[in-house]
Amino acid sequence: VFVVLCTLIMRFRDADGRWGHAESRLFYVYGTGGGGNIPAAPIAAAEYFFDTDPGVGNGTALPTGAQQDVVALNTVIDASMLSVGTHNLCIRFQDADGRWGHADVRPFVVLEEGALQNDECLGATALPLHPFGACPANGTAGSTEEATSSDATQCWGGEYNDVWYTVNSGTSNQVTIDLAAVTAVDLRVEVYDGCNGNLLQCMASFPQAFSSTLNTTYRLRVYGVGADGSFGICASAAQADCLGQI
Repeated sequence: VFVVLCTLIMRFRDADGRWGHAESRLFYVYGTGGGGNIPAAPIAAAEYFFDTDPGVGNGTALPTGAQQDVVALNTVIDASMLSVGTHNLCIRFQDADGRWGHADVRPFVVLEEGALQNDECLGATALPLHPFGACPANGTAGSTEEATSSDATQCWGGEYNDVWYTVNSGTSNQVTIDLAAVTAVDLRVEVYDGCNGNLLQCMASFPQAFSSTLNTTYRLRVYGVGADGSFGICASAAQADCLGQI
């Protein structure tokens, strides 16, 4: 039996001819001496670990049940021993022939007890994209009063207690952010293309729009330069023309 490690790479194009980033996945091809393919062995075991790989087979076992081709995991993973900050959860599977696959990695953030869920970028709160004209009436309530600072702001310098939101552009080529202060003072927004990503726009007056790529998720960093406090935030799509096109 021979084994070949291959990479499957896929990308998609939208109706306007724009291509997205390629996604890649590693996989093995197993064959016989005659060159024919044989079915992959079923999944027999799984394990997980945090951050540092302890070596194949040395992670914490996950229940997979009877051997089968597809496994649905529904279990509680204890992360109580982890420190506050960013960590990686890594999971890998073993087939019935004893072969382990590559670990799948997912980052997450451990917050201080009582901290806001959206205090860090990875815990950002998803905002719905409302139709044109629906903001600010349908805004989402927010506050920076219990937040902490991520780091120095890229737009105006200085460190301010901030909270994070996401918004997906859907079928709109423009997203408008409406931010209304309640007790917060001098609110600002920084728009990013991802956590630790590129800064796309700085906002200090509202409503304000930024150009968007279709079906793309953006990260919004919100903070008050004058004082922490509460606010309402709302995201809306571009205005459609008389034919219903944006």
